[in-house]
Amino acid sequence: MYGASAAFRADQRLDFFVPDQTVVRRAVTLLGAAETAATAQASVRVAPVPAVAQLRIELDTNTLERPLAHPVFVALDLAQDAGRGGGRGRGRGREILGTWTPDGWIRVR
Repeated sequence: MYGASAAFRADQRLDFFVPDQTVVRRAVTLLGAAETAATAQASVRVAPVPAVAQLRIELDTNTLERPLAHPVFVALDLAQDAGRGGGRGRGRGREILGTWTPDGWIRVR
């Protein structure tokens, strides 16, 4: 949604950060748990720091109709992905981050 050069399939599983474990339990209670990771429609996990779930961004161009994490947290997540190998584009974080300026934001170098 911020214009990063990352591939995103229409059927790709969405990842949601929530404020705490209580919200994770509520999501599992309301929506159920997937039998396996391969059958999951989304992942829900506690945000690594509270600000990730507190500083949500609403964009008019967001077709997912869900609040987004602030671009700083997206960049930190991409930076962590830089060393991971494997499927689903893992390990491209540094490459994506190196060429990305979030749409509507000023990049600090």
